[in-house]
Amino acid sequence: MEDQHSVLVVDDDENLADTLSLLLRARGYEVFTAFDGFQGYAEYFNHPTEFVVTDIQMPAMDGFEMMRCIRSINPKVKTIYVSGALERFEKEVECEGHQFDVAGLLKPIATTALLALLSTEFDKAPASYGGRLGRLSNPWLRSDKRISEKLRAVIIDSDRKVQQSNNIGSNKIGRLYEKI
Repeated sequence: MEDQHSVLVVDDDENLADTLSLLLRARGYEVFTAFDGFQGYAEYFNHPTEFVVTDIQMPAMDGFEMMRCIRSINPKVKTIYVSGALERFEKEVECEGHQFDVAGLLKPIATTALLALLSTEFDKAPASYGGRLGRLSNPWLRSDKRISEKLRAVIIDSDRKVQQSNNIGSNKIGRLYEKI
């Protein structure tokens, strides 16, 4: 990676936040980590980053409120919301996507999709896309989005692999129950 990108990872699931941070550091990103919205805002204030990867549902200050505070400092920060209940927040993310650089990833996070969003690949999206990241992950990936086909393929493939691994895990658990 020629240019080191900076990322703030915010999630109240400390294991997930630490795991994502380790993954991103191993890929050459400068990473800062916080475990709630207040801590995330303070961390951003002290260490402004190019990207914020944040959970939506957190105690005290949720991801949306934290991003409103962060955007008062830098409205150009790119945001990747991650949530296991992403469908519930579709309207909020869509509204933000009209004004800001926003994407959403469904938990469990496909790391290849996250890395694709953070890589320089989305910088190659057509200029007519207006520089917006938009809604790049299932359930919102739409054929009418003007993003690079390569990035679209990476995200679809990553989501498919996550679903397959979840199905394999569910099948194994089901077989264990049958034996008991």
